[in-house]
Parts: sequence; structure tokens; C-alpha cells
Amino acid sequence: MSTADSAEPDTVKNKTLLALGFGHVSMFYSNQGFLLFAIPFYQMTLGLDPFLLSLCSVIPMVIATTLKPWIGHLSDGFHSRYGRRKPFLFCAAIASGCLYGVLWSVPLEWSDNHKFLYLGGFSLLFHIAGSFYSIPLKCMAFEASDSSYQRTRIFAVTNIFSRVCGMTYQWAFPLTQLAIFGSIFAGVKIVGWVIGLLLIVTMGVIPVFFLKEKPVTQVVTEVSLATKIKTVSRNPDFLYLMLLVTLIVLGIGCSVSMDYYLLVYFVSEGDIAQGAVLKGALSSAYAFLGILYIPVVLYMTRKIGKLNTLKLIFLIAAMSGLVKWFLFVPSIGWWIVLDAVFSNFVWTGNALIIPSLIADLCAKHEKQCHYDIKGIFISMHSWVNYISKAVALLALGIILNTIDFDANLGSMQTDDTLYMMRITLSFGTASIALLILFLLFNSRLRKL
Repeated sequence: MSTADSAEPDTVKNKTLLALGFGHVSMFYSNQGFLLFAIPFYQMTLGLDPFLLSLCSVIPMVIATTLKPWIGHLSDGFHSRYGRRKPFLFCAAIASGCLYGVLWSVPLEWSDNHKFLYLGGFSLLFHIAGSFYSIPLKCMAFEASDSSYQRTRIFAVTNIFSRVCGMTYQWAFPLTQLAIFGSIFAGVKIVGWVIGLLLIVTMGVIPVFFLKEKPVTQVVTEVSLATKIKTVSRNPDFLYLMLLVTLIVLGIGCSVSMDYYLLVYFVSEGDIAQGAVLKGALSSAYAFLGILYIPVVLYMTRKIGKLNTLKLIFLIAAMSGLVKWFLFVPSIGWWIVLDAVFSNFVWTGNALIIPSLIADLCAKHEKQCHYDIKGIFISMHSWVNYISKAVALLALGIILNTIDFDANLGSMQTDDTLYMMRITLSFGTASIALLILFLLFNSRLRKL
């Protein structure tokens, strides 16, 4: 792989970019939609234990993610009159949207154990359906161009769609509290079904009708799933990239997940509604500024290369972790959005540069070996990403219980609990970013 991407003419059609973008809207809510309501509704409102909530997130995510290599293998080898990927997209989009609505329709009179089983069961089905959608969609994004720069451009455009979603999705829970719904319980159910049917189902089927699958023109060697997994898992460049993904999603992700709790119990002194508003404002700022950062990152990759761009990004991330200590404080008000100014680059790099590097590895391998392995590269990346996210959620629940967090105490959390929340958010983020920066100077990574 070259140090910097060469300038190549833009050959991917706008129709293709838009269709992939709308598909990523559906995928965004399939990926982010569970935690959108799970924490403020099941845990903060219904009082479900943080560890039980973590289990409802972790176990379904682990099971669904374990299936992803098989889903990728199935998608790579599937043949029908409608194409290889499209039948998966159509069925999975409908299933994901309907299951999302069901998630928030739990009978309120049930005990905590029954609510836990209800949430865990439907969360499992929801995550499996999302896996059947995300893997084929990402395969179609990889297949949309043979150019390294064009693939980076594709991920830039789809990331813009995801960022637009990020500008609005955290406002969903404050929306459920409007007087028109009568109660927060009715609001969550109605808004949940609107998101499921409009943003997951409708947006999800658009690629089915507007994307054109490329025909398989080369002679394809029949290779077993086990052989494909062994091949990908032994690729040293891919393993280093997955180490980075693990540290980003597990390490930094676990640390920054503490921001919601600090916004509610420290910054807003136990006011869930006010904390949700601040979280919505912060998420919107992240998404808006992320859109502005995308062309900057794209330009940097062309001028100094993808690896050097990542080094700069994680240097900024380390400094931004320290800044969080001074931002997440009472009376900060709307200045909290400054966190997005300093911390945005790391998520832009993770969403834009890492997939582009994986796409380059995938294309290189297929030229050498003459069999389709995109689904395995994508599913293994997704597997690492989701396992890391699952462990991060589990770790968050353990940390909250360890530092004696109790949602029933509201604004009366102990000083020690709030102090450890701040340590986790600020210094946890900074230390992981410095570790990643150290690894980026490793001799093996210089070959990327």
C-alpha cells in the first residue's frame, strides 16, 4: 500500500453513493438504536440493574457477531435471480425494523426478571437481523469500485450519512417525553416504532432497488468457510488493524460511555431530562463537526497517507481526553459541545480510514487467490468491532457497580463515585489513545 493515495478521477456514480448512504442510515439505527433507549428507558426509568442491562447488550451482541463469518461466507457464495446481496438486505431490513419496535413494547407490570428476559430475547433477534443486513451492505460498498481512493471516498460519503443520523438520534429520547404522548412509556413505544418502520425498514430497502451488483466475472475457487477464516486470521496486516479496532472500541469506547452518566448525575445533578438534552446536544455536535472533519481527513490521507493521518488523529485524541476533565463539570451548560471539537477526529478515523485499509487488503488478496473473500474480511472486522463493543458495555456495567453507582440515588451519588466516573472518562481515554499512538509507530504497521 502506498504512503499516500494518488488522485484518481471520481468514477462512482452519485446514485450508487446515495443508495449506499441510505442503507447506512438503516445500518446506523440497527447498530446504535438499542443503546439509544436501553440506558435511559430500561435502566434509568424502569430501574433495571446496570449489570443486567449490560448482559442484555453483551450476550445478544456476542451471539450475533459469532454468526457474522458464516453470514459473510453465505453472502459471498449465494446466487439468485435478484443477486447475491439484495435478498439478504430486503429481508433483514424488514425484520430489523419490526423487531426494533417490539423492543420497547415491554409490559410495564412485569417483574425485573421478566423485563430482563424480554429485552434479552428480542435484543438477540434484533442483533442477528442487523448482522444479516450489515455484512451484505458493506460487501456492496467494497464492490462499488476497484480504486483505493474511490473506496476511501465511498466510506467518506456513507460516513456523512451516519453523521447526519448522529446529529439527530440522541434527541429521540427527549422527544418521547413530549406531553402529546401522555407518558414517557407511550412515547418510547411510539417513537420506537417510527424509527423501526421509517428509518430501518424504509431506508434499508432503498439499496435493494437502486444499487446494481457487479457480476462475478473471474473463475471463483470454491473454498470452505474454515479455510477463509484461517486465511484472514493469519494476515498480519489485518491482525494489526484489528488490534487498533479493539483498543479504539473497547478501550476508548468504554471510557467515553461514561459521559452520559456524568452528564446526568454530575453535570445535571441527577436531572435525567436535562442530562438527555445535553447528551443530545453533544451527540449532534459530534455528528455535525464530524461531517466537516470528513473532507479534512480525506485530504490528509491523500497528502500524507493513511497511517500518518492516524498518528496525528490519536495524538489529538490523547490531548482531548485530558480536556474532558475540565468540560464535564456542573454549570458547563452548552459549552459541553466543545468536547466534540477536540474528540471527533478519532471516530472519523475509525469510520473512514480503517475500513478503507481493510478494503485495500481484501482487494489485494482476491487478486492473488482468485476467490471472493470480502464477506469474511468484513465479518471478521465486524466481529472484532462488536465483541469489543460488547466487552466495553460489560466492563461499563462492572465499573458502575464497582464504584457504587445506584440509579435510585439520583443526584445523591457519592463524591467518590462521581470522581471515579471522571477518572474513567478523562484519563481512561487519554491513556488508551497514547497506547494506540505507540503501536502506530511499530515497524509492522509502517508497512500498511
